[in-house]
Amino acid sequence: MTYTVKAIEEDMAYGCEEHDEALPVLAVVTLEDENGLRTVLRTPDDRLRETGVTEGCRVTAVPCPGLPGLLTLIPAEG
Repeated sequence: MTYTVKAIEEDMAYGCEEHDEALPVLAVVTLEDENGLRTVLRTPDDRLRETGVTEGCRVTAVPCPGLPGLLTLIPAEG
């Protein structure tokens, strides 16, 4: 399924604790599917930068290599 990226925000869920340097910095991404349904997910921020995903892009969600349970976004073809 393809989605449109509606918003990308910094993940501030660390509370008063420091970010664990062993874990990737996450971004909170709001996606909207073809039916207008919105989904929010956390994904590694560096992967968004590597693939060039920005607000307004059409993307697909795929498993994040090396990080079980996380998805990463890649630009949709066509």
